[in-house]
Amino acid sequence: MYYIRNSDLLFHCLDEIIEKDIRTRNEYQLTDGLQLMLEYGEQMKIEFINSLHCGTPDQLLETNRSILQKRGAQNYRFPNSVIIPPVFIGEGAMVEGAIIGPYASIGDGARVINAIIKDTIIHPNAEVEDILINRSVIGPDARVHGSFHQFNIGSSAQINYPKNF
Repeated sequence: MYYIRNSDLLFHCLDEIIEKDIRTRNEYQLTDGLQLMLEYGEQMKIEFINSLHCGTPDQLLETNRSILQKRGAQNYRFPNSVIIPPVFIGEGAMVEGAIIGPYASIGDGARVINAIIKDTIIHPNAEVEDILINRSVIGPDARVHGSFHQFNIGSSAQINYPKNF
C-alpha cells in the first residue's frame, strides 16, 4: 500500500515516464514513477505492516483499523462535533455536527455533516449527510444523504422500521 503526500509530483513523474517511453518488462510501472520522484528529491519512508490485505472491503477496513492504531491519536476540532480516536481526517475536510470514530478515515476535501461515522473509510471529496454509517467504504466523490428520525412512543408501542432503508 502506498500513501503519497505529493500526488502532483507523482502524476508529473508518471507523465514523464510515458512521454519518455520508460518501460520495465514492456509496461509502464508505478515503481518507475516512484523512483523518478526520489530522483527529484522527494523524501519517502517505508513502514512495514504485518500481513495486512486490502482485497475486500472488510480487509480494507481491518487494515485501516491497524494503521490508525499505530498512528496514535491526533487532535481534531470541528464545530459541534465529537471526535473519538483513533481517526484520520484529511486536509480541507469539513466536519460539522458529527460524531466521528473510532476507526474512521475521512479523505481530503470530504464533507461529513450531521452524521455518525464509525469504522469507516470516506474517500476524498465524498459527502455524507444526515446518516449513520458503520463498517463502510464510501468512494471518491460519492454522495450519501440519508435521514434521521425522531419518535415519541408510548408504553407497549412497537415500531418496525425497514432494516434496508
